[in-house]
Amino acid sequence: MYMEPSEFWKVYVGTVSPLEFMYNHKTQEPAVGAHKFLENFPKLFGVVRRANWQSTFCSETQFNREEVECALTSFIDNAREEWESQLHQIFLDEMQNQTRSQDSAEGFTIQSDNFLTEENQYNIEVITDEPMNDQESYEEHSE
Repeated sequence: MYMEPSEFWKVYVGTVSPLEFMYNHKTQEPAVGAHKFLENFPKLFGVVRRANWQSTFCSETQFNREEVECALTSFIDNAREEWESQLHQIFLDEMQNQTRSQDSAEGFTIQSDNFLTEENQYNIEVITDEPMNDQESYEEHSE
C-alpha cells in the first residue's frame, strides 16, 4: 500500500500545523523534527503505532520508523514556505527576549555588587532594630 506524505501526516501527527510541529521540536530542520517526534513514539518490532495498536495491525500495511520518518520529513520539507520564515522569526524573538532578560539580570547583579561602597556601609550600620529615643543615642550611631 502506498501512502502520500500528507496521509502519513494525518495518521501520525494529526491536525498540528508544520509550524507548530517544528516549534515544538525546537528545530528548523525537517529531518531532525521528524526524528525527535518519533523518538518517544510507541513501536513494536519496528512497527510505528498509529492511533492505537488495533488500528495499526488492522491496516493493510504496517510502517516502520524509517518509512514514517521519511514521509514526515518530506511533508514538512514540502510545506517549508508555510512555516520557515515564521519559525525563524519566532526563534529570533525568543533569543532577543532571552538576551534582554539576561542583560537585565546582569545589570541587577552589577548594581548589587556596587551597593556596598564605604558610604553605603556606613548607612547600613546606622540602621538598627533598636529605637533611638534620645539625642545621645542618635549621636552615637551617626558618628
